Amino acid sequence: AVMIVDYWITRHRKMNAPRLYTKTGPYRFTGGWNMRAVAATLIGLFIAWGGFLIPAMSFFLQYGWFAGFFGAGLAYWALTLIFPPPAVEDVGVILGEVHTDEKTTAEADVVSS
Repeated sequence: AVMIVDYWITRHRKMNAPRLYTKTGPYRFTGGWNMRAVAATLIGLFIAWGGFLIPAMSFFLQYGWFAGFFGAGLAYWALTLIFPPPAVEDVGVILGEVHTDEKTTAEADVVSS
C-alpha cells in the first residue's frame, strides 16, 4: 500500500529511475530509510494484528490483510500531506516513457514524422 500510494498519489506517477541508485536525491530519505513509510507500515501492522492485544479490535483479525493494507495506505498518504517528501525532478520515467523538459520521446517521434 505504501508503494502504491507513493507512486500513484504522492508522486503522480513521476519517477526518476537514474536517481534511484544515487546516494543523494529524492529517494534517499534519512540514511536510506523513508520514515513515513516505516511509520505507515507499523500503523498498518497494528491495525491488522491489534486484535491480539486489544479485544475491541479483534474484528480486524478476520480482515487483517485488507485492514492493514488500507490502514497503511491511508497513514502514508496522511503522513506525506503533513511531511511532504522531496520533490522528484521533471526529468524521469513515467509509465515506461522517458521524459525530458519539453516532451516525451513518444511525442517527439510523432512530431518528427
